[in-house]
Amino acid sequence: MRERPTRERPATHLMPTPTHGANDDHDRDAFDAATQAHFQGDPLPWAVYLLIDPTRPPTSHPGGEVFYVGIALSGRHFQDLGAPEALPDREVDARERVKAIMDAGQTPLVEVLANALTDRGREDRAEAARDALILTLNPPVLNARMASCFERWDGRTASRLQSAPAARAPDDVQVLVAEVTEPGQFGTVQGLLDASADALFETFSSWPRSQVHKASALNRAASEARVLWLLVAGTTLFPGLVPPGLILGARLLGEAEDKGPGTLLLAGLTGPESDALQRLLVGAVIPIPASPAEGRHALYWFDRTLYDES
Repeated sequence: MRERPTRERPATHLMPTPTHGANDDHDRDAFDAATQAHFQGDPLPWAVYLLIDPTRPPTSHPGGEVFYVGIALSGRHFQDLGAPEALPDREVDARERVKAIMDAGQTPLVEVLANALTDRGREDRAEAARDALILTLNPPVLNARMASCFERWDGRTASRLQSAPAARAPDDVQVLVAEVTEPGQFGTVQGLLDASADALFETFSSWPRSQVHKASALNRAASEARVLWLLVAGTTLFPGLVPPGLILGARLLGEAEDKGPGTLLLAGLTGPESDALQRLLVGAVIPIPASPAEGRHALYWFDRTLYDES
């Protein structure tokens, strides 16, 4: 009977502890009885590990290109982590890379960061070490978390968000707040903050129409007095990263137009006065209602009594 060819086990740079565990997908049910016993008694430490593609030039690693950063219980066979089935199901891109490496006749290198072994049972510390490492690697790794949870900011952006000053809307204007709850075409915090005023107001020009905010009512308000139109970050826009009420754009309202049932189209004025308001207010924070806005965006008149509550 003809023997089936077998693949070599992935190479590793650190000898593993010879006991068994499960993958790093927080799948406690998949742990064997010995590992379960550790959770009930003396927990095993978690470790951070790298998967390296030896078929790529040595960019982020002397042995090739780091394409995945994971965490695993230190009591498992680390050399097995380079197999596609060792990765969580959600890591589709990383699994495909492993298969491509194997199809090329090689195996991923597995490197365990011995200095990243954490306190026993402290999975959160291993996750923090993994996430910090992911942010430093270039080219970017294939972790599924990378696309939605991480950004790299320049120092200016970090300072701007962490020390955003409070803003006071001018007293001689009515303030129309447009609460942005999704990033739209900009995708990231950095992209949103770096966008031009023209791009922002063009992207966020359509708003839900209501009985209170009809085009006729807004146009009447703009003709009787100046109306300051503010684009601000809502409570659901990059929560934990962008402070709610952060002013993204400031312009005087030009005109409003009813566009079909339920949609209102706004246009801002350009010129020296709008430019001055943009420079004065963008990057500062105004108080907004604590409850999240309903729908994709929320449009409302600013309530100056919120200053007393903030």
